[in-house]
Amino acid sequence: MDEAAIRRFPEPLPRSLAVARLAGAKIFHGVDHGVLATLARDARLSGGPDAAPAGAAPEADACLYVILHGHAAISTGDKVVELAGQGEVVGEERVFGPLRGTTVRLIGPATALAIPAGAVRRALDFSPRLARALMANLARREFHLLQRIECRTSRRAPERLGGFLLRQLAPHDEPQSVQLPAPKTIIASLLSMTKESLSRAFNTLAAAALISVRGRQVCVSRPWQLAEAFDCPKSCTACDGIACSQVALSPSAAR
Repeated sequence: MDEAAIRRFPEPLPRSLAVARLAGAKIFHGVDHGVLATLARDARLSGGPDAAPAGAAPEADACLYVILHGHAAISTGDKVVELAGQGEVVGEERVFGPLRGTTVRLIGPATALAIPAGAVRRALDFSPRLARALMANLARREFHLLQRIECRTSRRAPERLGGFLLRQLAPHDEPQSVQLPAPKTIIASLLSMTKESLSRAFNTLAAAALISVRGRQVCVSRPWQLAEAFDCPKSCTACDGIACSQVALSPSAAR
C-alpha cells in the first residue's frame, strides 16, 4: 500500500489505548488480548487535523489500517474502489502478499490505527483466530467489490447514486439531512461516474423531489420514496463500501 498517501501523527498511540481501539473493531472480537497487545506495540495513529500533509515520505513497511474515525478511500491508480468507514479494517492485501498499486487516503480529519505488516505477520504465527478474522474480512471486502462491479453494469447513474444515499441514512423514515462521507470527486469515482455525470444524477434526484442538496449536505424528506424509486435491496452493499444499515424502508414506516 502506498503510505505516501497517508497523513500521520508524529507520536505513537499509547499501548493501552491502542489495545482498546483494536478490541473495539468488530473483526477482532474473540482475538486474545495478548495478541492485540502484540499488534498495539508497533501501532501508530495516522491522519487527523494535526498530521503532516499528504505526500509525506513513505513508510518502510506496509500497514494494516483500522479506521477509528471518518472514512478512507481505497484506490487503484486513479479509481476509487472502496470507502472504508469507522471500525473497518483495510490493508490485508499487503499483509498476505506483495500486492502493489493500491493506495489508502484518509478523508479530511479521519484517523486510523496503522499496524506494520511485519508486526501483523508475527502475531499471525501465534493466533489462528487472528488469521481467520483477517481472511474473513478480506473475503467480505472482495465480495462487496464484486457486488459493486455488478451494480455498475446493471444500474443507471441516478440509481447507483440513490442506492448510495440510502446507505447514508439512519434506520427510520423521518426527514433526514446527512453529510456526504467524501468529496463528490471521490464519490463519482466510487460509483464509476465522471464528476459531471454525478452532478446530473444529483439534479435528476432533486428534480424528482427525492432529495435537496447544498454542498455536501443532502436532505431526504421521504426516505421510503427514494428507496421505492430505485428498488435497492436492503441487503445490497454494492452502492458503497460502507456498512449497510440493513433496514427496509416503506411508507408504513412513517405511520
